[in-house]
Amino acid sequence: MIVKNLFLSNKEAIAAQNNALNLANQYAEKELWVRAIPKYQEALTYNTGEENRRSIEALLLDAYLSYGNVEGYLDLAQARMNAGAAAEGEYIQMAEIYFASEDLESGIAAAKNGIAVHNSEKCA
Repeated sequence: MIVKNLFLSNKEAIAAQNNALNLANQYAEKELWVRAIPKYQEALTYNTGEENRRSIEALLLDAYLSYGNVEGYLDLAQARMNAGAAAEGEYIQMAEIYFASEDLESGIAAAKNGIAVHNSEKCA
């Protein structure tokens, strides 16, 4: 993902990110996922800190699922898992998606990873 704020001050980057995020949230409230998803993606291009990034990624994951973009969900969830930032529910959701598509090996792997990372039987 391209980072857009290379030449923006931190204040400008935060303002641009907030603008994109506000638009995305407005679209999401109306379930206009085809408009919300690109705005969430745009918001992620501004480097305003890891905490902001992770919260926007979580919103984007929800948007992907609501729109039915399973591939987008799996790609972003996998990237979050690789970075150690995935929530327990993301492992569960990934496992369910894989099981629904009859990819049992990937589903079991996602569940096992979730159990290992979060020390939780919810992923089982």
